[in-house]
Amino acid sequence: MRLKQNLIWFFEFFTQAKSFKDNPIIGSKTMNRMGLHVFRLVMAHLMTRFRWCLLFWRLDKKYRDAYHAQGFVVIENFLPDVQFEKLNKQLRAVTGGFLQCRQGDTLTQRHIFEDVDASAAATFAQDKRLKGLFRYGGSANHSPLMYIEHIRNGVLKKGEDPQKNLHSDTFHPTVKAWLYLDDVTEANGPLEYVEGSHRLDWKRIKWEYKKSLTAATSEDSYTQRGSFRARDKDLDELGLPQPKPFTVKKNTLVFANTYGFHRRGQANKGSTRMSVYMQDRANPFWGFFALDFKLFQQWRVAYLKNKQKRSEYEAAQHGRTPMWQPVDLTEQKEAA
Repeated sequence: MRLKQNLIWFFEFFTQAKSFKDNPIIGSKTMNRMGLHVFRLVMAHLMTRFRWCLLFWRLDKKYRDAYHAQGFVVIENFLPDVQFEKLNKQLRAVTGGFLQCRQGDTLTQRHIFEDVDASAAATFAQDKRLKGLFRYGGSANHSPLMYIEHIRNGVLKKGEDPQKNLHSDTFHPTVKAWLYLDDVTEANGPLEYVEGSHRLDWKRIKWEYKKSLTAATSEDSYTQRGSFRARDKDLDELGLPQPKPFTVKKNTLVFANTYGFHRRGQANKGSTRMSVYMQDRANPFWGFFALDFKLFQQWRVAYLKNKQKRSEYEAAQHGRTPMWQPVDLTEQKEAA
């Protein structure tokens, strides 16, 4: 058993595994002092750049240039008005099949897009620009995992929402996007992004090196798991600007490299916003891109569902509450 676990930890080194706490090799202070984390960091970014070179034809040059210059792409009026209104109406009618996560005083509610019985949803999932952004930006030729997402701010009694702390998702470029179904204002917690923070330069390498030495024993559980947090002094050290809030109109698509520093902005108590949330994260060390088969996408969705079932079962066995819990939104919609 011990040998098996050691082998798992060793092979995780060559994957997207990022937890300094759960993997004693990745989290080894001695190994990281010798440059283990920096080695993984640099190699992952180099391999990502290699795949970008292979996939350049997947995305229009103006979007590629914006993505690499800023770390994000913003496209207003992404869908034709009629198509957007149809999508908006159909998604708002969905109430069952959601999972809910409590973080601080915020509720995040998501419904897997593939389970939505709506013609407009199926049409949107096949949008060529959307596929191009993810296939190139994620450097893996994948279509994204997609969800209906409701963010409900300040609805719980207390606690700090960790998503409102500035952070990088992991050690390599990954991508997320939101098609907003509501106007996003300062009041309902806009995405905030530090422009240019997606670049791996010498200052960032030195910063990552220092963080890797204490990550496994950090007081912050997200840092322990490889999602490094950043404060104003860190931005000053890295020569980066303050976060930019994306206060945008509905029907705007925001696509971002979440290796860059970002957070959910502060919001008024009781405010909400709704979007189509999308993400993709692939093994950064894989040399070539994948083929985007429909069967692969179905496997990923099935894997997520099985993972949720295991989480619920394990939580029940130990008398705990799973991180994501099933919830029906009918009562909330009626109350609204």
